[in-house]
Amino acid sequence: MRHRNYNKWIISFFLISMSITACGLLQSSEKDEPPISENRCGDDVCDGPENIDNCTEDCLIVVLDQSQDDNDDSGQTSGLGNTKKFNIMMTITFESDLTKVPGYDGSPYSEPVGYGLVNLEVSFPESGGHDLYNAGTIKLTNYEEKGPYCTLETPEGMIGAASAVSWDKIYWDPQGRLTFEADVDFENPAFTIIANCPPLSYPLEEYPLYKLLGIFNEEMRSFSIDLNAPSQYFENLHWGMHDTMQTTIDVVVEEVP
Repeated sequence: MRHRNYNKWIISFFLISMSITACGLLQSSEKDEPPISENRCGDDVCDGPENIDNCTEDCLIVVLDQSQDDNDDSGQTSGLGNTKKFNIMMTITFESDLTKVPGYDGSPYSEPVGYGLVNLEVSFPESGGHDLYNAGTIKLTNYEEKGPYCTLETPEGMIGAASAVSWDKIYWDPQGRLTFEADVDFENPAFTIIANCPPLSYPLEEYPLYKLLGIFNEEMRSFSIDLNAPSQYFENLHWGMHDTMQTTIDVVVEEVP
């Protein structure tokens, strides 16, 4: 009897061991296998009609992963096919004039004038469409006073302040246009400047990076650039926070080899 029970124990242990081993192999195999497309958004596969616009859940990771790959010798980005790359450089100036505000009484005033640079690198499918990924910066290059009575004292670190910039969407038409289609995102630090307007001196909180790029969030959500004219100049009294704000933009677009 003991011999038979011993044999049964060995057989049971062998079967259990085989089951555990098989289960482990199955789980390992499942981990190594790529996800299977179910032809729907949310199946962890970006295929069929799915793209970064209509199925961010499946396609964003694909775009981010591919954007980190180096170009191969054929000039193609791995997994994306041929792409077109552009560098967009913007020189932006803003200024205000309180004398144009209804009810201005001629009292001392100071309006800052800001200068900045924006650089944005974008890539598109060669056939056209929305940007695959982008990265850019905005930098305040100068900040001075406009007005007959006052002077401005700017805090240390304000001139030269920079922030990363991103656009949700930019559309490229191979016929020759770049069109911004969404708000601009960037960190918007505030600085306290001192306005010296004799006999008074008082602090003013300023958001110079907003004044440089906030125009896109207001009047220029469909800002379109003609690539057939590499350098373009835009001027409008109504870009910005109010009608007294005048903003000028000099845009240069270069294709990156």
